[in-house]
Amino acid sequence: MRLLNTFFKKGSEKGYGRTTFIVSLFFAMFSTVFMVWTEKEQRKRRQAGVREYIRKFQQ
Repeated sequence: MRLLNTFFKKGSEKGYGRTTFIVSLFFAMFSTVFMVWTEKEQRKRRQAGVREYIRKFQQ
């Protein structure tokens, strides 16, 4: 916690302020959620494709 406070206080001196930190944190969270969501969607599509292939193969 002390590290975060130091980071926020000295952030403007280094040109990396609180707003930039929050925006980068939000972007990291958003990209992680998006990656997990696309992985779930791809898994659903793959499973549907495998089911269709098995259905065709059995007929």
